[in-house]
Amino acid sequence: MLNIISGKIKKYFQLQNKGNNEDPATQLINDDNVNDFLADEIEGRDNADPLQTQTTEPQDQLDQPYIKPDKGTSDALSPNKTGEVPYPSASALISSGIAKREAVGFEYITRHGLDIGWRVVEPHYIFYAPSTNNLILVSWDRHVSDIRAFIVGNIKQNGVRYQGEVFQPHNSIMVGIGD
Repeated sequence: MLNIISGKIKKYFQLQNKGNNEDPATQLINDDNVNDFLADEIEGRDNADPLQTQTTEPQDQLDQPYIKPDKGTSDALSPNKTGEVPYPSASALISSGIAKREAVGFEYITRHGLDIGWRVVEPHYIFYAPSTNNLILVSWDRHVSDIRAFIVGNIKQNGVRYQGEVFQPHNSIMVGIGD
């Protein structure tokens, strides 16, 4: 497995949560159960042949230019969307989406190298998973209408925040997360 998190990001995340009285074990998704929600382990696991579905190395795909998807996105968005705000980095996209409580869209490559395509999600929070040494995005995935977790480092560059596409956090996801 790739070690995709830098020491600076890890330290930043630790500082952001310093003084936070939340017990990670009380969160719905935490280091102990992240694989139960990780898109890498759920998407295509029943019908994927790793020898045929794996494309190039994930890092090669992460550096590819943004290509706007041609289908699926409109079904996941409401008429409230007023524009798309592009972000060159996944971390800036996620931070903005969480802060503004607006849906975000991105392409995702699993840790197995499978491109699961364009996803529109409601980003709820991120956490550091020591067992995998990754930052994990916990979200509501509008395409599957379920909770999904994504490895932040596997989100391709140039995702978009859908301006005006505001969401209310799902209580089921926010278990153990303070205000």
